[in-house]
Amino acid sequence: MDFVYLNNYQNFSCSFGYGSIFDQDCWEFTLCEDCLIELIKCFKFAPDGFKREQSMFSKDPEKSFKIWCETGEYGGEFMTQEELNKYYNI
Repeated sequence: MDFVYLNNYQNFSCSFGYGSIFDQDCWEFTLCEDCLIELIKCFKFAPDGFKREQSMFSKDPEKSFKIWCETGEYGGEFMTQEELNKYYNI
């Protein structure tokens, strides 16, 4: 039996400010997770909170994000315990 994702759709809303090409529009839309992944792969920078737990340990979260965009795997170099202790002043 295949696992069924119960929440594989996400709702979004955005409001455009005065002077925007979409002046004062408010959009609401829903994306499936597959479409959301394809959209995020076009981003220059990782969204806030993206792979939060893994990015906490990454030496370069933006590089790790770029690797994810290309391969689907969150990669790159991760901090050692010693580096984490220094980073978090422990």
